Amino acid sequence: MGRLQPWGVVFGAASVLTPAFLGAAAAAVASGAIRVSGGRVTSGPFDGWTTPLALDFALLAVSICAYLAATYLMVETQDEPDLQADFRRRAVGAGLASGAFALLGLVIAWFTARPLVDELLGRGLPLLALALLNGPVALVAVLRGHPRVARRAVIGQIVLVLWAWGVGQYPALVPPDLTVRGTAAPDATISLMLVVVAAGMAVLLPSLYLLFRVFKGRAPV
Repeated sequence: MGRLQPWGVVFGAASVLTPAFLGAAAAAVASGAIRVSGGRVTSGPFDGWTTPLALDFALLAVSICAYLAATYLMVETQDEPDLQADFRRRAVGAGLASGAFALLGLVIAWFTARPLVDELLGRGLPLLALALLNGPVALVAVLRGHPRVARRAVIGQIVLVLWAWGVGQYPALVPPDLTVRGTAAPDATISLMLVVVAAGMAVLLPSLYLLFRVFKGRAPV
């Protein structure tokens, strides 16, 4: 077992650092800190990554991933009440943390990245409102021991937040300088990419199906 511990540390660190850097990157993009002029990035390498908003978004991303993982594991441990109760406690803690970081992020953005707040409260407001309403639903489902409902609610929470951000800043891709249309590849390239993606899915999806069947403990058919 001792020889496995270093790999556990590596896996655990990767599980934290990956969503943390993803959240920081999202903050850098959403805050408008990434500037582009004449096809060249003019902002510094650390612009937007080392701000209070980036730190908050990093912690938010980690807590959301922990929340999602705990709710999934609640479903997987329905036949083990003690273990499921442990994951329930973890899900509650991660859920409360993610809600706190989300609200704190809005406060920080109000003072340091006002365009992001305007986007969320503008075109993204309906989706943001649904996310705020869905949050307590997910938490109540966790507390009352309805793991499948909780899992769906947490997934919905993540989707709603991401769509609120995307819809809010549309048509900007990397605000304020890059738009979706302005950065799109030529039609011929996009068409070829769709063909490649379709061919890749034809190979990948059966492999994923087999993988899940094996890990679920049932013989593949």
